[in-house]
Amino acid sequence: MALAPRPVRLSESDPSVSQLLLGIDAGLACSKQPTGVEWFAKSLLQELVMMQSAGGHHCRWHVYLPPFGNPGFRIPPHVVPHLRPDVNTLIKNPWLVARSWLDRLDALYLFGHLLPPGGVRGKVVVTVHDLAFDDYPDCYRPGVPERARAEVRAACARADRIVVPSEATRGGLVERYRYPLDRIDVILEGARTHFTPGEPGPLPERVREAMPEGPFILAVGRLDRRKNIERVIDAYRAVHAEGVPCAGLVIAGPDDSGAQGVRQRLAEGAVPGERIVTTGYVTEDELVALYRSAALLVYPSLAEGFGLPVLEAMACGTPVITSSVSSLPEVAGDAGILVDPTDTSAIATQIRRVLTDAALAQRLRDAGIARAAKLTWRSSAERLAASLQRAVVQ
Repeated sequence: MALAPRPVRLSESDPSVSQLLLGIDAGLACSKQPTGVEWFAKSLLQELVMMQSAGGHHCRWHVYLPPFGNPGFRIPPHVVPHLRPDVNTLIKNPWLVARSWLDRLDALYLFGHLLPPGGVRGKVVVTVHDLAFDDYPDCYRPGVPERARAEVRAACARADRIVVPSEATRGGLVERYRYPLDRIDVILEGARTHFTPGEPGPLPERVREAMPEGPFILAVGRLDRRKNIERVIDAYRAVHAEGVPCAGLVIAGPDDSGAQGVRQRLAEGAVPGERIVTTGYVTEDELVALYRSAALLVYPSLAEGFGLPVLEAMACGTPVITSSVSSLPEVAGDAGILVDPTDTSAIATQIRRVLTDAALAQRLRDAGIARAAKLTWRSSAERLAASLQRAVVQ
């Protein structure tokens, strides 16, 4: 499957540099039910191998897959896949170290922040997606924030470069963990190509049954306490009680640390005639259909490394209300409505504005589509390739 390496130049301006040998730990890209971090890995990996197919970068990729790993797209012949043996997961790290030497890597890239033990050949670049465990430790299960801090400290001590998805995360690494600013690369995320305006397509069955009358309010994301879903429920109920026309509220995302709180809020304080549907995990096609069918996305997360649903919704032409904190203003730019995520009344006020002001909703749709067009996974992949190059030559 592998092609013999051909001597090429990495840069016309530096003729002394030969072809780079780069490895990617692609475990996160093979998730069967991807959400934010897994979509980051899957989308970037796909763009990297496509970019190499087009001859855009002078490097040779080795992709390290978990047992029976499948990223959901074909690995082209010039990219060398390696399937980890189907043994106890403890073998992963020593296997990865051994592969780095067998493949003579110049750099190894990880989609997460967990480094393998010492001994990796070449430079190591990791990804720190967010520092929410510092900002909102109560939103995590016991022990998780402490473990995450220790892991990020270890990454900052050993990684040659760190990739982050936002300036907010970059600033946190510099301020709290004292990692050098000039060794952190911001790689904004993108909307996948089929997240576009258009006909909705089939909605999840539970939504079709409960929302037959028209556009609804949409909340997307794992039922994580950071996602602030309980305040979204309260804001919807306030708007519904006022008689503002709306088919209901759809909450799309799998269970997480906040699932019990969301269910408790749904069971308490119901308003007569309200319609609230929780879908659980939805497929990619169902998610596109939800965005296209929704009157607006409400995403008042307390802390995010990026906030991919904001960009996906805008790409589909869905008006967006999101938080004025963390990375979310970076994602929304001037194309969304920013709100204090701790102020339920303010969230309700902005929902009411979008539902009752057709001109405002149309401006948000147009601005969101334009904003999303500026952020692509191809651009993200190009930035990652440049980051790995910098790691090798720094």
